Amino acid sequence: MRENVACWAERLHAPRGRWARVAGGLVGAFLSALLCAQAATAAASGSPTATPPVMELRDAFFVPTDAAQPPGADAPWATQALPDSWRESRPGQAGRGWYRLRFDLDVAPTSMQALYISVVNTAYQVQINGTLVADSGGMEGPPGRNAGFPQWVPVPPQLLRAGANELTLRLRVAPNLRGGLTPLFLGPAPAVRALYTEDLLWRIEIPRAMATATLALGLLVLLLWVRQRTESVYGWFGGFLVVSAAWALRNFHESLTFPHIPSRVWETLVLGGLGLSRLMLLMFVLRYSGQQMPRLERWVRPALVLLLPLLYLAGESVLSLIRVPYYTACAAPMWLSIYLLARHSPWRREAGPALVLGALVGSELLAIHDWLVAVNLLPYGTQLWQNYGLGLVVGAMTLALAQRYFAAFATARSLNQQLEQGIARKTAELDANYRQMAAYEKAVALADERQRLIRDMHDGIGSQLITTVSAVERGQMAPPEVAALLRDCIDDLRIVFDSLEPAHGDLGLALASLRYRLAPRLKAAGLDSTWNLDALSDTPSLSPTQVLQVLRIVQEALTNVIKHSGAQHATLDARTWVGGTCIRVTDDGQGPSGSTTASAGRGLRNMEHRAGQIGATLQVQFSATGTTVELRLPRPTESQDAPPAPGA
Repeated sequence: MRENVACWAERLHAPRGRWARVAGGLVGAFLSALLCAQAATAAASGSPTATPPVMELRDAFFVPTDAAQPPGADAPWATQALPDSWRESRPGQAGRGWYRLRFDLDVAPTSMQALYISVVNTAYQVQINGTLVADSGGMEGPPGRNAGFPQWVPVPPQLLRAGANELTLRLRVAPNLRGGLTPLFLGPAPAVRALYTEDLLWRIEIPRAMATATLALGLLVLLLWVRQRTESVYGWFGGFLVVSAAWALRNFHESLTFPHIPSRVWETLVLGGLGLSRLMLLMFVLRYSGQQMPRLERWVRPALVLLLPLLYLAGESVLSLIRVPYYTACAAPMWLSIYLLARHSPWRREAGPALVLGALVGSELLAIHDWLVAVNLLPYGTQLWQNYGLGLVVGAMTLALAQRYFAAFATARSLNQQLEQGIARKTAELDANYRQMAAYEKAVALADERQRLIRDMHDGIGSQLITTVSAVERGQMAPPEVAALLRDCIDDLRIVFDSLEPAHGDLGLALASLRYRLAPRLKAAGLDSTWNLDALSDTPSLSPTQVLQVLRIVQEALTNVIKHSGAQHATLDARTWVGGTCIRVTDDGQGPSGSTTASAGRGLRNMEHRAGQIGATLQVQFSATGTTVELRLPRPTESQDAPPAPGA
């Protein structure tokens, strides 16, 4: 068959007229899809090619009974081959019954086993060698609906034994639902899981995704129609999509189970959904092709309103009798739609109508396949193909309607291109202005930084060097004093350089660097020092100016300790709190006194001046036990909380 289909596809793609190429392409695509669906059906629900360890159980015995446990050997067990459709083997019957399947194992398995059932409807329980391994629920009360879902049941290896084994399955078939059981597959869990996963993909996941996408598209089209009621073609198209998607999410058991929905309501939705979608499709074709058939519409419109109530009032017994004739009757709107499109001349020269026509024909061929399953001319459990036909129809109809917008899209695209070109020109102009502003800001920043460095070096290092040079020239300073002043100048210069490091915002790193610079001088002065920087975290980003002023204040405080306090030990404690950053320098000396008071006072005034420049506060306390210098640098929004005490 595959060779014949390939030959037909090759012929249909041969160069002919435009409409012939379009139709040929559609039919070729449909035939290819048909092959794929046939292969999927064979793989998923027909007779899967099991790996050697997996057993396919087809020969069973059956007995109808309401017993909660399998009947004994004296019960009227009858031979039953699987698949078993109750409509064929037990027409008109519902209720419960037991299947018994026997199989032999050469050796007892040691790894996890599994059971896979492609279709079992509607509720079931499974026992292996007398032990319950699966219960779908719904054996009592409202029935479950599992027909669309393949079942995968793990089986512990200890339940199986070498030699004869027995599997019993209790099945409940709800009234007016198509009950039955397909062959069972038992074997190692990984191999059985592969069969189950493939079946789940083709039977459930792909149709579910297609139906969900169709529903979303239908709601979007209806929204567009609400905004423009004059285009009724979109209203019928959106209605067809929504109803078809709801029916395809079906029957609803193909994707979802609703055990609490009464069977009468369920059957009404299942049968009515198919009829409504076909009637809406017919109305869409009339609007799309522009054909006027008022007499036909006078019948179709009341049918759309009355179909669901009439089916509900008919009741379950009547619905069960008319199911197959009703499915056959639902083909009439589809074939009428195909006829209307076939006689619609534009399909011979336009791709849109040709696409819709080919899709309708392909979808109806798939629907015929499903009808053959429904009337038991194909085996029970064969995968339904009409869900794939829905995707074919929706795709073709969407492309056909999209042609109406192509001209508008082309105009919009041209306008967009012109707009994009204008935006690109303005963007280039803005970018050039931005680069000019950035260059100007960089030049200003460099000039400000240059002025700051010049001012700082002039006021600090410059004045010190001038003082030192003057003293040396007059011979007023001994070489050790000159060396000390030069070392101070070098330390000042290093502090300036430290403030310019890329990580200038890290105050802890700057203080650590200062500690490294001053440690030799502190040690040479016989002063022990302790630096507590661990509590300094999450500090706000500081500018080079702020870092430099903080370092100079700390340097000045430690210099005062060396020169004026006579202390033996000094401690620097830096930490953050909710209000900002606090730095304390404490010593155990006596503070400034005598001739040192004046010079110490100048140093304190310099420190206060530097603190004021960066918005900080400086407090100095003298006592008999030492001196404390506290610098508080607030955050951008200063908190009123007090900073923590040292060591807290």
